[in-house]
Amino acid sequence: RHDADLAARYPSLTPVAASATQWQAHLWQTLPLRREDIWQRADQPLDIQYAGTPEALASTLAARGWEPAQQLDWATALNLFSPELPLQDLPVPPQVHAGRHETLALVKRLPDGGRFVLRLWPTRYVLGGTPLWVGNVTAQRKDLVLNLFAIPATVQEFASPRAELERGLRGLPGVTCAPRGSVLLVAIDGDR
Repeated sequence: RHDADLAARYPSLTPVAASATQWQAHLWQTLPLRREDIWQRADQPLDIQYAGTPEALASTLAARGWEPAQQLDWATALNLFSPELPLQDLPVPPQVHAGRHETLALVKRLPDGGRFVLRLWPTRYVLGGTPLWVGNVTAQRKDLVLNLFAIPATVQEFASPRAELERGLRGLPGVTCAPRGSVLLVAIDGDR
């Protein structure tokens, strides 16, 4: 019954049309503010909302040191059993929101050996043909378990990573950043 249970709990995303003006005025407040993981802990914020394509955001952030995350698969999972490897060489474990894995995962390496991870999940809203996404940016550190394997762990402090993303986006041509309380609205001109 797994497929039936999943379909009942997380129905397909039927597109709903909206405008960028509606999004910036009030629609942003209706989107989830916490990530719904499989344990229903809601311990991570969804503090980024992005109107555009994942490819456009990845391309824009590449100039600021963000790169595609090394995904966890059978080959990269073996790196977790090498605790001496730095965090940068470990895969980024996937995360779930509303029954779906992230569509985009980017990382930014930090001088102290840590990293930031930006993730996006789809919403059902489309702004003039452009999809609207929710996401977050978190810091990760490497935790060791019995000195046998390493786990990329999310740091439970979310303001600094989001502020770093906002600083990196501000001033870039064609990028609009609009803070709304604890949520950052991001759009890339020509992608809306």
